[in-house]
Amino acid sequence: MMAWAKLTGLDDFDFDGLLAGTTPVVDMEPGFWPAGVETDADKRAHVLGILNSVWATHGTASFKVDVDGVTVAALFGFIRDGQYIVTYALMRDDANGSRSYIHDPAWFQTIKDFAASEGATSGGMYFFPESLTLPSAKIIYGATEDDLTYFDVGGKTVILMKLW
Repeated sequence: MMAWAKLTGLDDFDFDGLLAGTTPVVDMEPGFWPAGVETDADKRAHVLGILNSVWATHGTASFKVDVDGVTVAALFGFIRDGQYIVTYALMRDDANGSRSYIHDPAWFQTIKDFAASEGATSGGMYFFPESLTLPSAKIIYGATEDDLTYFDVGGKTVILMKLW
């Protein structure tokens, strides 16, 4: 069973556990970490900086997802013009040692339910063009090229993939 709960700060979830589950995956992503972010301490500080920035943004909407009582993810984002936009996610394996929950229709519905509770009527997620997870995310969410919008952020291209 999946359930969500709104986040208001780091004390609301196991940050270090989710970071430990996320780091091996994003370490494989080309160019994910900025120059100089190399050690576990650097990565922790970098992610904390991102999350603090997200929480400081007007309209911040962040939540955690539990699968069968185990917190497997924390998603961080904001709502703009009625659209919930996921800017960062921390994820780890469920109690069975799997991340198959992201393929469960209940996963997508959980994101939509949280977003609706915050007043959003649509949703999207940011990716880097070279992301190894983008192709599978497109399949999971049924996204086509028409659902992708490209932006320049500080000289780096990012993609907003429309989810619904």
